Parts: sequence; C-alpha cells; structure tokens
Amino acid sequence: MAKKLIYLDSSVPSALFDARNPERQEHTRCFWETLRRYDVFISTLVFDELSCIGRAGVKRRDELLALIEGMSMYNITLDVKGLAEKYISGGIVARKHLDDMQHLACATVHGVDYVVSWNFRHMVKVHTRKMVNAINTLNDYDDIEIVAPIELDVPNLKM
Repeated sequence: MAKKLIYLDSSVPSALFDARNPERQEHTRCFWETLRRYDVFISTLVFDELSCIGRAGVKRRDELLALIEGMSMYNITLDVKGLAEKYISGGIVARKHLDDMQHLACATVHGVDYVVSWNFRHMVKVHTRKMVNAINTLNDYDDIEIVAPIELDVPNLKM
C-alpha cells in the first residue's frame, strides 16, 4: 500500500521549539515520530520561512533547517502562484496572507493528500477547507485535506 503524501507548512517544525505552548509542542513531537509512515514534502517557501533569522537567532534557524534536511521539496511554480491567486480572489483570506495560500496551492498542484499545519487562523478551519476544495474542483484539481498534526493518527500521545 502506498504511503500517503503529506505537506508540512513551516508551523509544524517551528512548533517543536515553541515552548509557549507545551501541549502543542508535545503533540508535534509525537507527530514527528510518525513521519516515516508518510511521504513527506515541504516547499521552497517552507525553506525560506524557516531560513529567516528572527528573534530566536542563528542557532534556532540552524535547528529548524536540520529538521527539514533531506525532505523532498516542491518549487513554487507559476501553476502554484496562479492557484493561490484564485484562492485570494475567491475570498478565502486577504492578500497579505498569500504565503498561506501558496502552501495550500503547492500541495494541491502536486497531488498531496494532507496539508499539515498549526495555522488555525487561515488554513486549518472549515471555511478554508470548503473554499479551497470548491476552487480546486472548479480548476480540475483534486480535493485536499487540511489538518493539524493532532488530527492524524498519533500514537504515544498522552491526552
């Protein structure tokens, strides 16, 4: 049986180091241990977002980049950009959140089964799921599932 394809946005590896939310950090740690069950993809956008040196500094950037080292990476192509623009013009989110829509479009264009994210504001929510898949249908793409790590089968999770 083929492994399911999953796309990780930058919120997932980032959550492994985010001590402000210990419960989310633990859920992410447990989820990270299950990655071998999937074919895992990121995009050049994820790489770019994790490469930015923020308040955490160079050490944290290097730790984040080490987490994604060796993962298969998709490019943000013209098809991806075009579909993300359709999500924006469809009213899913404001233009200032174009990067979030590019994550979803990248996963859609490449036929990924699950987009995994902790972004509940713009991505992991009913409105986004419905609208993205409606626009995907209109543009001859398959539906995608947008989920939080905790929504996938995560053994060893203490609830």
